[in-house]
Amino acid sequence: METWLVIVISIAVLAAAGALAGLILLAILAAGGISAARFNLTPVAADQLREYLDSEASFALSVQRDFFNPPEQVFKALLDERFMSWTPFTRGVDYAGTALRDVGTKRALVNTFVVLAEQIVVNEPGYALGVTATACSVPLVLDSAAEVFEVADNGTGGTRLTWHVGGTPQWVGWLPLRLGAPLVRPIAKWQLGKLRSIIGHR
Repeated sequence: METWLVIVISIAVLAAAGALAGLILLAILAAGGISAARFNLTPVAADQLREYLDSEASFALSVQRDFFNPPEQVFKALLDERFMSWTPFTRGVDYAGTALRDVGTKRALVNTFVVLAEQIVVNEPGYALGVTATACSVPLVLDSAAEVFEVADNGTGGTRLTWHVGGTPQWVGWLPLRLGAPLVRPIAKWQLGKLRSIIGHR
């Protein structure tokens, strides 16, 4: 066998082993649900959400989707434990056994490989929901993140849902990551559309 082929195969095997080891480590760090998010992030206060998403976050985007359901139903679905469960390897949102969904309520988005602890900072039923990230199961990756959902009547008896989401990574937060928003927007819009799977099945 040619020497170069041996080198290429060896590098590929090492890369695969490294990737597998990395996934195993992430899964270990994420074990335990909401309690696994042990590395604190910089929270975004309610009165800072708009400025953060408009200009301060390294990355941010906004997407809209229309739903046939009334605003009240769409808003309730945003607070459902199954929210985002359609994302690969994601269980949904863990509210740590509480039925509360008020301002100050802590929750976590639970994925096999990462757990993101959050806190509700804005809750205007039928109108707006604001959430800030507070901790993560993976260290030294994320500095801050937040999202705002705006719910409004679309004029036809249905709902127009607008999702504003943004974040700033550690170390490279100075990069103009907003330039990548057009690439991510179709995925985010698809994610938002999947909310239909839990609206009306409560």
